[in-house]
Amino acid sequence: MPTEVYFLCPKCNGITIGKGNSDILRDEIICKKCSERFEAIMVGNLSFNVDEDDKKWFYIEKSMANILI
Repeated sequence: MPTEVYFLCPKCNGITIGKGNSDILRDEIICKKCSERFEAIMVGNLSFNVDEDDKKWFYIEKSMANILI
């Protein structure tokens, strides 16, 4: 099921919105900003607003996972 997520994009060098398939261990995220595909891992929930409805899963690119976690 396609899911909109927050994504730390290594190409854009920042947190962007991406589309994934809800696989928490090995999801292929497509960055909406640069349209690149990355294999990514979910690291938790993230919300930039007080509104709970805006909360999305936060993913990082798989090769960066060992560095950041």
